[in-house]
Amino acid sequence: MVIAKLTALLANLSICYATCLSKEIHRIQNPTHNAPYSPPFSPPWGPDAPRLLIIGDVHGMLSELEKLLEKAGFSESRGDRVIFAGDMINKGLESAGVVDLAMRINAASVRGNHEDRVLRTWAGAEMARALAKAAGDDADAAVAEYEGTLSEDELKALQTARTMSPAQRKWSAGRPLVLRLGDLPSLGEAAVVHGGMAPGVEVEDQDPWAMYNVRTVLHLDDNDGFANDTQAAAFEETVHTKLRDMLPGTEPSLDEIAAEKERALEFYGGRDPAVVPIDTNEGQWWVEVWNEVEKAKPEGKTLTLFYGHDSKRGINVRDYSFGLDSKCVDGGKLTALVLEPEGSESLKHYLVDVECKIA
Repeated sequence: MVIAKLTALLANLSICYATCLSKEIHRIQNPTHNAPYSPPFSPPWGPDAPRLLIIGDVHGMLSELEKLLEKAGFSESRGDRVIFAGDMINKGLESAGVVDLAMRINAASVRGNHEDRVLRTWAGAEMARALAKAAGDDADAAVAEYEGTLSEDELKALQTARTMSPAQRKWSAGRPLVLRLGDLPSLGEAAVVHGGMAPGVEVEDQDPWAMYNVRTVLHLDDNDGFANDTQAAAFEETVHTKLRDMLPGTEPSLDEIAAEKERALEFYGGRDPAVVPIDTNEGQWWVEVWNEVEKAKPEGKTLTLFYGHDSKRGINVRDYSFGLDSKCVDGGKLTALVLEPEGSESLKHYLVDVECKIA
């Protein structure tokens, strides 16, 4: 509805401006759900074969990223490749520099909750500006009014967006929510996602917002209800947060919240396991349930996830999940998981990290 109104009002502006802005906002609000890692990671096996580095949340810490790549022995000439597990930007002071480096080394990434917030707040400001221009109103005043509706975190995200070039924002907006790595020797089917996934749900059916925000899951009973009022309140809080995140600066109505709650309960209810992903720490850690579900699958049907997002739990390596957020922006470490060809078509993996200063 908002996009349609914007497009109509932009009709009396330049065609190029209207078209380009509309396409950019559409890309931001409709990210690619999942995409194959292209070209696949299938290096020539043998000595000095190219390696794959999967790096946790950088959050604009450029100096630490450069040190990590150096310590890990990253070599473009050897054919080493890098994938970021989202949240490359925001909080730290060098978001533009981090994206610039990623673009220069042809790295891949998935969208994290901070990329999403940065991009959506920028889109909101530009929509306010465009709507004001189309109506003949003061564009700067309209943007200032929009900024007044944002939370402190959203304002910081908007500031980050404005440090980035158009090319850097476009690159960030083009990152998928899930990057599917295919079948990796000794690991099986694998994928990179920022926050995680709902156990028991096919990749293609995963909720986009949940994939870069999930922390825990709530178990539903036979009547698609929750164990207690505390869990029901956590679910409602998650729904409110999700709807607000989709359009920063807006407040979802009671009807919108009710409709989203109904949709979620209908979608997750009756599954095995019947769990609802949320972004608080109420309930059970999604990683525990994920590993239980994957362990029960037949050989060749499992999915191993590499993820970031959860700095409180930090580095966590399990059979079917690798957590890689080690609190760099808060003075912890920046970590890379290195996948290195070894022997006859097998992969060994190990962690490399560097100390970080508080941003």
